[in-house]
Amino acid sequence: MILPDVNLLLYAYNTDAREYRVSKAWLKSTIEGDYKLCLSWHTIMGFLRISTSFRIFPKPYTTEDALKIVSDLIGAPNTIVLRPETLHFRIFEKLVKVSRISGANLMDAHIAALAIEHGATVATTDRDFHRFDGLKIINPL
Repeated sequence: MILPDVNLLLYAYNTDAREYRVSKAWLKSTIEGDYKLCLSWHTIMGFLRISTSFRIFPKPYTTEDALKIVSDLIGAPNTIVLRPETLHFRIFEKLVKVSRISGANLMDAHIAALAIEHGATVATTDRDFHRFDGLKIINPL
């Protein structure tokens, strides 16, 4: 099970990004491959927020187009949406305390806790995820 962070999804749908071709190919092969593509609502909402923003995204999508992208991703046979379960807060709390983080980094801890709870590997180019003990990470780019 592979849980991409929002940046990988954004690269895969930003034709101007230098990471576009590799990330798009990686996403396609993951969706069609042997591993489950795992999404989180945090990642989905981040993709929608950023990909439709004229201030952030180079060529923003219309909300309708961005929703279609997400709908297609969620609807793929090999995709599941992970949800926090019973142990989520305890895992999250431990990650936060051990890594001594605050602020924006708390969202990374949420993704890490979700992955640990479900036995998923986080796919990311963000080195900040390496601070979380017990988290499996790959950089597909």
